[in-house]
Amino acid sequence: MRPERRQTDRIHTDLVATLKTSADDVGSSSIPTNVESISSRGICVSSSAMLPEADSLEVTIPMPGTADVVTTKIERVWEAGQPAIGYRYGFLFTHLTLYDFRLIEQLIHNSDRAARDLGRRKKERRKRSPTVRVSTQRSSLRRLSIPTFPLYIGGHDVDTGHYDYFPYIHKAISNPVELSEILFRLKKGEIPAETPDYICARACLGGEEENLHALQAAHEAFGHFRNFSLAKRIRILRTAYSLLVRNKHEFIDLLIAEGHPRKLAEWEFSGMEQGLSPTTTNFYKKEFSKRTLMDGPERTMLIRKPDGVVCVSPPRNASASNSLNAVLAFLGGNTLVVKPPRTSPVATMFLWRNIIDQALRQNGAPAGTLNIVIGNTLRYINQWIASPLVSDIMYFGDSEKGIDLGNRIYAAGKKPILELSGKDILAVWPGCDLKAAAVSLSDAFLASTQICMVPKMAVVHERVFDAFMSALLEELKGIKIGLPNDDSTSMLPVSKIQGFFDFLEDAMQKGAKLITGGNRKNYKGELDSNGIFLDPTIVVLDSDMDLLRFRCVQEENFFPLLPIVRVRGGRSAKDVDGVAFSRMTEIINANPYGLRVSVW
Repeated sequence: MRPERRQTDRIHTDLVATLKTSADDVGSSSIPTNVESISSRGICVSSSAMLPEADSLEVTIPMPGTADVVTTKIERVWEAGQPAIGYRYGFLFTHLTLYDFRLIEQLIHNSDRAARDLGRRKKERRKRSPTVRVSTQRSSLRRLSIPTFPLYIGGHDVDTGHYDYFPYIHKAISNPVELSEILFRLKKGEIPAETPDYICARACLGGEEENLHALQAAHEAFGHFRNFSLAKRIRILRTAYSLLVRNKHEFIDLLIAEGHPRKLAEWEFSGMEQGLSPTTTNFYKKEFSKRTLMDGPERTMLIRKPDGVVCVSPPRNASASNSLNAVLAFLGGNTLVVKPPRTSPVATMFLWRNIIDQALRQNGAPAGTLNIVIGNTLRYINQWIASPLVSDIMYFGDSEKGIDLGNRIYAAGKKPILELSGKDILAVWPGCDLKAAAVSLSDAFLASTQICMVPKMAVVHERVFDAFMSALLEELKGIKIGLPNDDSTSMLPVSKIQGFFDFLEDAMQKGAKLITGGNRKNYKGELDSNGIFLDPTIVVLDSDMDLLRFRCVQEENFFPLLPIVRVRGGRSAKDVDGVAFSRMTEIINANPYGLRVSVW
């Protein structure tokens, strides 16, 4: 008689497992993970890497103290996290053999950490209709005031029944085990009493069908919206500006919930406010139609016309503020499909659904002018490229992927609009306000340098180098590691910690001097070999070095490592400044990236 496979209690572990993902469009890959907890039904794992979308998933778990290995197919049931803090996933075993079941059961029974709560487990196993479970959970979440963001297609909310839950990031950093338990139970249809303390919102997930419906809705709306007068479209942006300002505090609170320290969130909002201000809108209005040339009775006019359906894929690290750039597509008479990132969509959903869509509605825009979908980024972009309904694609990301994607978009006869990697350089010249320049450069460490709008390298004239460095190090004393809901925090958890140490080792081996930093810390600011934060780190190089050999000079540093170059002048007092100026401009012009240069 076959033994019954009863549900066993879940225990916390320090096992290491390997996930194997397979997908028709991208092939297979293996990802090492840490097993946080395990039961006979499934596992909870954590990883610094984001798990790609896959057609099939398989896990391999070595059993401690034996040569046995459990290998089985799994199904993803929940996920949480973002680049700054890493990712956590919950999986159910779908093809667990009896032998593997016994191995896991033995592991649990042998663990002195197995907490047994049989009464709660019986309730969890209670058979209930999925429809009833989803309906009950939705009502409970509503009572608990957990914001829910459905998809938005053709002027209607679309609920697929599939949701991801998004935690307050300060809870994910300080209480990861408790958060994992709550997310696990939410995915099973329960509503833990602690949910409002840990979960800031949930958002609906769509598939390829919803993406295609959004493209169709945008295409149909374009036929009407393109005929809106410029004056009407200007009014939409002015209404959006008023709504943005009115919702400032709620919007900033959502950014903080998603892990943006208040200083960063307020800085992002100020840029968004300026981008939608009447002054900015009036500037764009003047650019829509203007005379460019007159030759006797003939005149040449520049008149801008809409392209059609514009699809937008903003970045994970600053999704809301970057995506707002796409609102200018409305000014041209285009319609939009916006895809917030699946890992951190909450503030972006709020921006477009509660602010921009309200401005469209108040000014009579047709349903489908704005559509919002969340799903697999790669598959959605592939559909956009293949669709004859799409005219332009806006993409934010790293240069390696972005340039390849831009070529594919262009080859498909569409317009690529790309914002890729940045390497902003700040130059310091004698006679400037050194304190002000130091304050400006200290912004390099805002969000742990994981945004593209801050300085990531400096070149400083040797005559003021020592005084400038003193002023900069003084400013760094005010930069604090901590939780994002602490108003004094400036730094974020770092997603590319290994990349940081690779760059630092490369710089030190090639002759750079470490001035400060280089330490890994926890959110309390304590030295911690497993910490997810890094100290603000400065390395000094000399203009006499072969700078292009340094990775921290030649590549984008997306972590708190700041190279500062001491720029030397000529040997005689007469040509000191001339030589220094030539060397400084040569260094800046060798920068393969764009965005901006600041000169002090």
